[in-house]
Amino acid sequence: MHEKRLTARLESYWNLVRKDAPLPQYAQFNQGAIDDLWQKCMLLAMQPSASKPVFRISSVGHELTGLLGHDLVGREVSRAALRDFGGGKIATKVDDVVVACSPVFDDGKFVNKNTNKIVKYRACLLPFGADSEHISHILMGLSWREF
Repeated sequence: MHEKRLTARLESYWNLVRKDAPLPQYAQFNQGAIDDLWQKCMLLAMQPSASKPVFRISSVGHELTGLLGHDLVGREVSRAALRDFGGGKIATKVDDVVVACSPVFDDGKFVNKNTNKIVKYRACLLPFGADSEHISHILMGLSWREF
């Protein structure tokens, strides 16, 4: 049976690219392989920093942009930077991905400030590296329903 859940499909793709390495290389990432899911994804890219890793949003799918009500491309991924995004607690999971150097899953709910509806979501954050040890990108997939 073909898996339908976005988070499971993205994790399967991550494992396919990773093979037996601890971390899949970002150079092997192919957006076309997950094209039907891409509209609900966000790509985070690590920026050089002296203290701790800083990620910026480099790409956001159209459906996810529609949910958020505005484009977050270029924004730093932090609770402060994403305060106007009700699901901003997801930003705290980026640190978990960096520490674990492995996928992190989350679910929860928030109020969409644009529609005043409750959004229940499932998310996965999948690390990719410039090599097999250092994270350079995180692919975040989000599935949701509004009530």
